[in-house]
Amino acid sequence: MFRMLKTLFIVERTDKKTLFALLAIAIFSLAISIYCYQTELGNPIEQKSNESLSVKVALNKFQVVDATENGPGSPLYKNVVQQDHAYTRQGMSLKVNRPELYLESALRLTQLRKDAFTMDEYDKVADIMPQMIENELDYYYYSYLSQLEAPPPFAAYTYTQFLMYLLGFVGAFWFLVVAVYSSNIMIEDFRHTTLIKGYPIAFDRYVLAKVLVTWSVTCLFLFTLLLFSLPYGFLGEWGSLSSVIAVWNGEVEIHTVLSYSGFAIGYMLVLSLVAIVSSVILNVLVRNVYITVFIQLGLVALPIMFPRLATLVPWYPYHYVNFPSLLRGESLMGAYPAELSAWTGLVVLTIYLVLLLALVKWFLSSGKLQRV
Repeated sequence: MFRMLKTLFIVERTDKKTLFALLAIAIFSLAISIYCYQTELGNPIEQKSNESLSVKVALNKFQVVDATENGPGSPLYKNVVQQDHAYTRQGMSLKVNRPELYLESALRLTQLRKDAFTMDEYDKVADIMPQMIENELDYYYYSYLSQLEAPPPFAAYTYTQFLMYLLGFVGAFWFLVVAVYSSNIMIEDFRHTTLIKGYPIAFDRYVLAKVLVTWSVTCLFLFTLLLFSLPYGFLGEWGSLSSVIAVWNGEVEIHTVLSYSGFAIGYMLVLSLVAIVSSVILNVLVRNVYITVFIQLGLVALPIMFPRLATLVPWYPYHYVNFPSLLRGESLMGAYPAELSAWTGLVVLTIYLVLLLALVKWFLSSGKLQRV
């Protein structure tokens, strides 16, 4: 078994498709690292300027110019005006390097938003203002920072912050990347049965070996992604391992860069296994690469085309392949909100993986390729 794993890994590692994928991932990681550094990803002044645009657009929906306490404006209008002032204070505090004033304004802004959610006529501006879950994530994030003895300086992303951004960006497409890469995992074996007749081993073990080798290659993809992201740190600052992010996981949680990165990488490895084993089963059933890819894409696209599916069938595994969107609380937004969390997704995908492996075992229980 070990010799076969070693042989298959050498073959897979030197395969043109694998080499091309490694090169593409290296170029992508290097390019996005340099681009994000040059554009000052996470620049708070630019971020707040962009965020304040939604408030300015909301103000245009009101035909009132007097926002004083006794003026004719509605409570919602006065609230939106105060939000605009809070953004202005945030911008000024950043320019004069006053992190404590920035945090105070940020918390004031989250409270104003929370108040606005319950006001009359909020539907008038709901489509352009932040969602409740977005505001809650901001509140917990800034509350955590305000409790620190020395609030961190607010500037463009350091490497540790960029790493969380990178894993969130790539994680949204990781399942599809692995599904496409592994779409022909068994095709050649079914076309040329003599390829494996020399192995004194049951075919189900051979399939397991191919799954493990392909999964190890996707681990190599992930390592390459992280390795070629390091130039961001060399060009800028490495940052602190205590950097945090607020996420939705059934409830709002604060994660450090280590806990978030560890969770994201672990989730991506589980997604890789699900995609690979799914490709094996589809190869057995349809014996065609393009149909295999089409079915995988269709399974992922189904919740997007039918958003109500999340409330009707919350245990559907493909709700959970885009875990960064779950961590941002996007399942709570939209016309059919559903409390889908990444932790739940990890459990559902693990159960789904076990069922897929059981199905593979059932398909290949004879141990002979010609009987599959």
